[in-house]
Amino acid sequence: MAAVERPTALSLAKIASPVDGQERQFFTDWNAACRHLKDHVLSSPECEGWRTVMPEMDTVADWDDWDALQEYVGRAQASQGMTAQGLYDLYAQTASNDCRDAQQLKWYAAQEGVLVALGPKQAHGRRRAAG
Repeated sequence: MAAVERPTALSLAKIASPVDGQERQFFTDWNAACRHLKDHVLSSPECEGWRTVMPEMDTVADWDDWDALQEYVGRAQASQGMTAQGLYDLYAQTASNDCRDAQQLKWYAAQEGVLVALGPKQAHGRRRAAG
């Protein structure tokens, strides 16, 4: 019986681009994903906005304890992102939903490998209310 391979790093998602619908890997590697989560999702004041869009984030860490957030980031880096898989998955799902909305509404811009896509504010409110 063959041994089951266990992941050794964050498992990266693929999301559809609103520009052409093609699925692309959401970040180049685990390090880029963790760095982005640290710099944008887990940092203040931006984390407050993400908490509004992804209320499930409250299960990940104590957002009122800066030291706990820093410990979370440290564990994520030390585990090559594996301990942040839940947060990454929430973030990737939210980005995927927003890309789908942006494609339907034509609310996106892309230039030289950079993509900006926005989902409608109402969609975020509906997701939060359902949670």
